[in-house]
Amino acid sequence: MTTKTNMEKLQHRTQTEFLDAYARETARKMALMKEKHANGPGRVSTLWDKDEMLFNTVDAHVRYINKMATRIARRTGTSYDLPDYPTVVANGGTAMYARIFGLTPEQWETLHERERSTKAINFGAPAYTPNLAALMQIAAERSDMLGYLTATPYGHHRPVTREGELPRFFDTQGYVEADIYGRGLPREPVILRPATVPARDAAPWKTEFMRDIQSANPRKPVILVDDSISTANRIAAENDQRAQGEMPLFQIVMSQGTLTEGKVKSGAFVARPESGIYVANWEELPDVISLIEAQWNPQQ
Repeated sequence: MTTKTNMEKLQHRTQTEFLDAYARETARKMALMKEKHANGPGRVSTLWDKDEMLFNTVDAHVRYINKMATRIARRTGTSYDLPDYPTVVANGGTAMYARIFGLTPEQWETLHERERSTKAINFGAPAYTPNLAALMQIAAERSDMLGYLTATPYGHHRPVTREGELPRFFDTQGYVEADIYGRGLPREPVILRPATVPARDAAPWKTEFMRDIQSANPRKPVILVDDSISTANRIAAENDQRAQGEMPLFQIVMSQGTLTEGKVKSGAFVARPESGIYVANWEELPDVISLIEAQWNPQQ
């Protein structure tokens, strides 16, 4: 029988309290979102992603990861031939760094996850478009804007720096909210992916979250505004299996995202309205929201 040390017990209690607080706060925000979806004046409801859609242009994201790679090379004494943005897009996105570093996909995910949990990667990054706040306000006015749903992880901690030191939990929630609200964007609830959900499960997590929201008013469309193709494919697959007469989930795939830009321009990824998937840039977004409303919940 293994007995936990006092340090291990304290670490477990600290993490448990941290995640319990997240769960309580998320439940409170979920209740607000469901109430707005059920009783808000809009004909549709929207949820918004954050990283690489609101902030951090595609090439800036690649430049950041290359800086991260340079730090890794310096620590390990290994040199890497680092790609530029067009190469990353042409080779399936940032997952190609696993091959560069000689890591398994799982090892790369762990490394990238730890790095993106720090303040540097997206917090304070430039807005995707100079008139982001104005464009977002126009789009938000076409719907009941419920809040932000981002795969940025909550509950991660900085690495232990000294032997015997407890992990220092990093308040990603506070930084994300300050980043969004400080730019004049709508002050709606922000939901971060819990640390207990791996990055590879972000798509099913978002889809399940949307279905929970939709249950408050099944006749009113829920639209995710997001640049994630994996989430779009997940939503489309579930929609294609839905019962006859059941309201689908919707995603407007933002065509300037880290992975979507190249795939949309090349025709490798296209809209599938019959499966609830649309494609838009920022200027087109308000009209696509109105199109979904007109097709699925028109004013009687």
